[in-house]
Amino acid sequence: MLADANQYLLALRRAGDLDAGGLVVCVDCDHADLVARFMEQRVLGSRPVVACSRLHDPGIPRRQTPSEDSAMATILGWLQ
Repeated sequence: MLADANQYLLALRRAGDLDAGGLVVCVDCDHADLVARFMEQRVLGSRPVVACSRLHDPGIPRRQTPSEDSAMATILGWLQ
């Protein structure tokens, strides 16, 4: 599905929409990192931007369930 979305994004750009971009909403920071690695290895060839509240802060304790992170959106966006 992400590869198809990327192909659609590229088609939009070829058609003249140079501002078209992608956005993936993930359940937590760990999921966002997994999706970013997948996008890098299988879709884009480079790592997309990941915006996450605790991805690079090991001092913040891990939450026990993804639902506890629901108030904080974890996203990754890409432009190819």
